[in-house]
Formats: sequence, structure tokens, C-alpha cells
Amino acid sequence: MANRILAAILMLGMGGSLYASPLPSGKTPASTAAPTFGSLSGKVTDVRGKPQMGALVMVMASDGRILHRLYTNQLGIFVQDHLLPGVYSLKVSLISFLPAMKEHLTVEPGSKAFLSINLASLTDTLTGLMGNGHPRPEADSDWKWVVRSAGALRPVLRFLPGSSATVPAGAATVASDTPAYNNFTDYRGRVEFGGGGAASSGFGGDATMTTGFSMAQTLFADTTLLLGGNLGFDRATPASAFRGVLHRDHGNGQTSEMSVTVRQIQLPGTYFVPGARSDNFLATSSDFEETTQPTDWLRLVYGVSYDSVLFLGQINTVNPHGRIVARISPTATLQASYTQGPERQRRDGSDPLRDVAAQLTAFPQMSIFNGAAKVERDQHAEVAYRQKVASQSVVEAGAYSDHISNFAIGVAAPEGGWSGVSGDLLPDVFSNTASLNGGTHVINGARVAWEQGFGEHLRATASYSVAGLPVPGSRMLSSDNIEDLRDTLHNEMRQSAAVKLGWEMPGSKTRIVASYKWISGMALLPRDLYSDSIGQIDSNFNILIRQPLPQLTNFLGKVEALADFRNLLSQGYIPVVTADGKTVVLVQNARTFRGGLSFNF
Repeated sequence: MANRILAAILMLGMGGSLYASPLPSGKTPASTAAPTFGSLSGKVTDVRGKPQMGALVMVMASDGRILHRLYTNQLGIFVQDHLLPGVYSLKVSLISFLPAMKEHLTVEPGSKAFLSINLASLTDTLTGLMGNGHPRPEADSDWKWVVRSAGALRPVLRFLPGSSATVPAGAATVASDTPAYNNFTDYRGRVEFGGGGAASSGFGGDATMTTGFSMAQTLFADTTLLLGGNLGFDRATPASAFRGVLHRDHGNGQTSEMSVTVRQIQLPGTYFVPGARSDNFLATSSDFEETTQPTDWLRLVYGVSYDSVLFLGQINTVNPHGRIVARISPTATLQASYTQGPERQRRDGSDPLRDVAAQLTAFPQMSIFNGAAKVERDQHAEVAYRQKVASQSVVEAGAYSDHISNFAIGVAAPEGGWSGVSGDLLPDVFSNTASLNGGTHVINGARVAWEQGFGEHLRATASYSVAGLPVPGSRMLSSDNIEDLRDTLHNEMRQSAAVKLGWEMPGSKTRIVASYKWISGMALLPRDLYSDSIGQIDSNFNILIRQPLPQLTNFLGKVEALADFRNLLSQGYIPVVTADGKTVVLVQNARTFRGGLSFNF
């Protein structure tokens, strides 16, 4: 019995010692297990240290296989967790920048590596190669990746819920009216095909068939390059126009913009100007503009353009322009502006790509005087007061003065063509019209306008103006020389009332802009393209329709159908009869229709 008790005590002692002994080496409880995975994270910036959102980061194995793809957030940060221990490489790419490589990155269990990656643009690298910058050590690898790989697609970045992409119309802050180059929310390129009647009422304009393109490219964090082109063909006459805009935002309300525009018409062999030799048409324009905001209530815009026209000789002009916008109360602004030079389209500011395309068809208004080519030039001065009266309502009152030299008047050909009509007329190559030199005119006027928004989908504008406009003294000429009309022109006071409606259908997203401008009597309407007034509305009855179409493939981008009806009621024509009985019609806004397709990428 004693022996059994002693054996039991010995067995309990051995069991207790075994239970209290440590586990074999390399075995730990699950609650204290060593980490198995590591992570890689980092921040992507440009060479100036600005975070870059939407950069593509590819995590690759040592053999080059792509294991993970991720994008940086709004702070330029990326994080990749749950990486097995090993050696990895990172490739970072972003449109407008050269790709960056980080190789031989060792990930150990539990490690959290953080990297700082600076992306350089092509211009930064060229500057470094020329010795004017600080080239990065990995520059050679960047060049190899440019040759070996295609550019990665930057994801479309949209505004967060609750944020706004635009400033409400009529806001009385001193907000910039220049295009929002950094706010491309839906696209950065457009290709547009158009066809139909020429919108020209004189020399130059839209050909019957046109193809246009425009694109935006970010060069640096604060610099944007806009490119646009337009190719047209009509009556064996090719026409082309190209425009480049370099826009830089310095911050604090200061911007700089430089642009170059070239327009050319290859005149056909049958084209001729009476009393002069036939020639091709070439117009170039170089413009520089600076915007500063010295205080939060004052903004200054000033610049100068060099315009050159090569047609039956050469015409060179230097034209300054400027604008002062002052906020005199939280809801009111006062603006004074001065512009001179050839005709150019007014920039809307809401769509930079469309603004670039609009400038391409704004050919200088030309005419012939004493056998020499003349360019219509306007010296426009305007003062306007704008008052915001409600959240979606604004009123404006202003006065303006125009000093127009070589006023180009559109003249439609009589039946049978121009035979038998004498005088210096410059035929249009794209329509059955010509330009007549109307001399010099001074036009003074005033206008009041009201703009009202009705929710998010409807906006209405109404305006009333009074001005002294050129009017023919007689519609019966004493000779068959159409130039006699110039001597009869004089100014008479005319009143006008206009209304414009812009509507977007919520379901189909159809956008319709319809406008009508009534004038109290016949008059020759100079183009009012220099005005920044909200009451600037084209004459007669016009309708513009943009209809989004279903997106069949991602390759085609967003497709829109376009329809533009001009002067639907055929108003504003002034018939003039020469001494031999021929009737010519003075036309400032021809009745036309143009349609087409727009592809937005």
C-alpha cells in the first residue's frame, strides 16, 4: 500500500514538471504570434511638392509580375497592406508626368515602409538635361519607361457630394471670368464634326463641312496647355485654323495667359477680287493677358495682342485691352473695360475647350477699299454696374461706346450673281455673300439686363437697349456702284428688346438655348462680341440644341448631337436697288442651319 502511494506521488510530480516546462523553441502561443505580413505606403508629389491625386501605383514582384494596382487619394497617399515578406518594386505613373520606378524594396514581417515619390514632367527633365535644373538620379530609367510603356489612363476625378464646380451666375464677388482650366470634371478633349450652311455674313467663316478638335493638357500643377484646330472644305476651298493657349495660375487670384492663333484659307484658282490679284488669306494673332487681384474687392485684367493679316498685302496692328472689376458691396460690382482690334469671340468661361474652338472660326472681318484689303477694327469702351438681388437673380445696367473703322457690311448676291454690280466687293469663299466697306462709325448706347434662374434646369435673360446704329439713307441708289451706299449711311436711334431661355431637360439631358432680339426699325447691326454684359444676345430668332446620345462604347466617349438654327424668321435683311434695277440685300445675320456630332473624352 505504501509503495502504491509513493508511486502516485512521483507520477504527479513528473506531470507537474512537464506542464510547467516551456514549449519547444520556435513555438509560441497564438495570442503572441509574430507578424506575418508587411506593408508599403507613400506619398506622390510633383517636383514642387504638390500632392498628385489619381496616380497609378503598381506593386510588382521581383520577376516583374504586377501584383497590385492602386490609386493615390486627394492627398497623394497610397497604402498596400498584407504583403508577404520579400523584395518588391513600385512603378508610379500619371498623365503629363514621366513614370517613376522604385526597385529593391524589402518587406519584412511587421514592417511598414513609407516612400516619398516625386514625379517630373517632360519639360522638367529637359530642363535638367540642359543644365538649368536639378535632374533626378532616376532620370535615365524614366526615359526607358517612356519608350517601353504606354501612358496610364488617369481616372476621371469628380467633385465630392455637396461641392460645386461653378460660381453661381450673378454672384457679386470679384470672381475670375477666365476659363476654369483646372475644373475639367467630365472631359479633357473633344472632336466635333459639323456641316450645313455657312454662318458667315461676309468674308471667312464656317465652311460647309468642318472637323474641329480641342484638348487640354496639364503641364505642371499650375499650368495648362489648350490646343484646338479646325479643318473645313467647301467649293474646292480648304480652310484651316489652329490655336494654342498656355494658362498659368499663380494663386491668390493672379493668372497669366499666352495664346497664338493661326487661320488660313486656300483660295481657289477661280477666286478673284476686281482690280486686284488673287491671293491666299493668312491671319495670325498673338495675345498675352495678365490677371491680378491686389485686394479681395478689386481685380485687374490687362494685356496686348499682335494681329497680322496677309492678304493683298500685309496689315499689322498692336491692340491693348484691359478691364477693372471692383466689388463695391457684398452684392454689387462695378466694371470698366476697354478693348480694341479685330473681331474675336467673347469667352464664356464655363467651357474652356469650347472657348478655344469658338476662336477658330472668328476670322477677321475683311473688306476692300480703293483696291486694298482692310480689316474691321473696333475700339470698345464700356462701364457696367451689376447687382445681385436674390440667390438666382441679378440685374445689370451699362453704357458703351464703339468706334468702328472699316465697318464690314455683309451683302447677298442678286439673282444671276455679281455680274453687272460694280464697286469694291470682297466675295466670301464659303457663301453667296460679299463684304462692303462701310467706312467709319461711332456708336453710343446703353442697356439694362436681368437674369433669373428657376431651379437647376432653367435660366432666363431679358434685356433692353438703345443705341445709334448705321442706317442707309436711301434704298434706291443713283448708280449701279454699290459703294454709293457707304455715303448714305448715317446713325439713327434704335430700341431693341431681347429674351433668352436656357433649359436642360432633367431626364434626357437635352439642352436648349433659344433667343430672340427685336429692333424698332431697320439698321445695320455691328457685331457686339467685345461686351461682357449678361444682356449680350444675338439678333433675330436663334435656337441651339445639344442632345446627349447613348454611349455605345467607351472608345467614343460622351457623344452629343448638335443643331444650330440661326435667324429662323429671316429677319433683318435690307434690300437695296441699284440704278440698273439689280437688288442686293444687306445681311448681318444670315439664315442658316448647322448640325453635327461632338465626341467628348
